[in-house]
Order: sequence, then C-alpha cells, then structure tokens
Amino acid sequence: MIQINENIYLKKLKKITPEYLEFINDPDTCRYLHAGRLKHSKKDLEKFLKKANSISPNHVFGLYKDEKHVGNLKLSQYQPMDNIIEIGWLIRKKNWGQGLGTMAGIALCNYAFETLKVRKIELGVVTENEGAVHVYKKIGFKVEGIIRESFYLNGKYLNTVRMGMFKDELVKK
Repeated sequence: MIQINENIYLKKLKKITPEYLEFINDPDTCRYLHAGRLKHSKKDLEKFLKKANSISPNHVFGLYKDEKHVGNLKLSQYQPMDNIIEIGWLIRKKNWGQGLGTMAGIALCNYAFETLKVRKIELGVVTENEGAVHVYKKIGFKVEGIIRESFYLNGKYLNTVRMGMFKDELVKK
C-alpha cells in the first residue's frame, strides 16, 4: 500500500470493485481512453486485471479516498533493457478537481523511481485531454513528441502527446 495522506492511498488492485465497474463504463470518465470505447463486464475486467498484474513490475493500483475506490493507476509495458515503464491513470469523474490525480501521480512515480528503481517513466495522452496534460506537466513530465492522428473520437482523429520524466524532474510533494 502507498499511503498518500490520512484518507487517500493506493493499493494493488486484486479484485473488481463495484465502483470500478461503474467508472470504467462511464463515457465521461473514460472519454480519452481506449478502454472507454467498449462496455466492460466484471468478467472482462477480471481478465484484464489478471493479465495486467501477471508480469512484475507491471501492476494496476486502485486509488482510494475515504475507503471508496475512486480511480486506477497503472504501471505497464516495463522495458528491462531500457529500464523504462509506462504509467497511466483515470479518476472517476465525480472526483475530478480534487487534486487526486496530482497526489496519486506523484506518489506512484515516486514508488516507480525509489522502489522499482526505474530510470524513466513515460505516458501517452490525447492532446484534447487538457486537464490530464496540465497535471502531467505539473508533476514533472516533459513533452517528447506528438503522434499525429492516433486516437479516433467522435468522427475525427486526434493527436496524442508522448511525455516522459526522469527521477530528478519529479515534483516533490
């Protein structure tokens, strides 16, 4: 468990909660995620979780506030030769604007650098997801490139920003 403050923590997700099933199927919460294009059953999510957690250090973490599951953060696509890991997260829409993404992102990046000893953390984000881009920059991610027309949404192709961060770029709590 990664304690963020008295009421907020990250915990490796081992089972599907009712909250997860609800927010992963909310079109607003998942608007800019590939996962948001499909409806997910509990069985689908159980398969995803088993696969996502099967190769260390890749793992899905649940974000909890006041004991309620309000989002997920994921470390994935670890490249041992390069010592790089991918990060991603989603916060339930009704919890947007509370600083949870910033706090949880800093905590998980710190875990990746300090505990897993990764050299670099990377991510991809749809350019129109301005709130996420803002949070990523705020915690220390730098824009490394644009992948043109790589995400289809509402009848048009959108660009994706590739971002990366080294340990010394992570904002301190």
